[in-house]
Amino acid sequence: MLSKLHVGHFGIEKSKASARKLFYCPGLSRDVQDFVSKCKTCLKYSKSVVKEPLMQHERPNVPFLKVAADISTYAGKDFLSIMDYYSNWLELSPLDSKTASEIILKLKCIFATHGIPSSIISDNIPFNCKEFKEFAKSWELTSITTSPRYPKSNGLAERSVAICKDILKKCSNSGNDIYQALLEYRTSSLTGLGVSPS
Repeated sequence: MLSKLHVGHFGIEKSKASARKLFYCPGLSRDVQDFVSKCKTCLKYSKSVVKEPLMQHERPNVPFLKVAADISTYAGKDFLSIMDYYSNWLELSPLDSKTASEIILKLKCIFATHGIPSSIISDNIPFNCKEFKEFAKSWELTSITTSPRYPKSNGLAERSVAICKDILKKCSNSGNDIYQALLEYRTSSLTGLGVSPS
């Protein structure tokens, strides 16, 4: 059961929270902690230094009103990551290219599922080009780009990229399905909130 619970290779606290929601047995927290702390995949990719948290944007009061977007590359493949500021819902879409038209196509698909946000916060390339600005205007979407020399100002997008890369690394190393890991992320309680993105 513990290996199924830990398919997404999330940390000890998130794994404990998921376990508590699913079942109970004496010593459950200790068993989960022991299992996760000995996981070879997690040990290989664990962060050695925890960074200082960034100042957060104001949290909207409804889902998908404001989203963060960024492009990441893992193992030579590009991905678009989108994270909702309200729920921390994560979308991960493989890209054929980093062009504005490819990004727009992926965003249309995501927006058709979740609704059109009022604003999208992203870095500059390709979100600051003419084609993307025209798309944002036609979809009545405010596109806010961050400082090109300070990508950390879009902290949630950077966090979504880090989560996506962790999922991709750990799944490729362990042979687990990426979409099962995404499902696990979306249904696991977020540390400090006690609720999952879903």
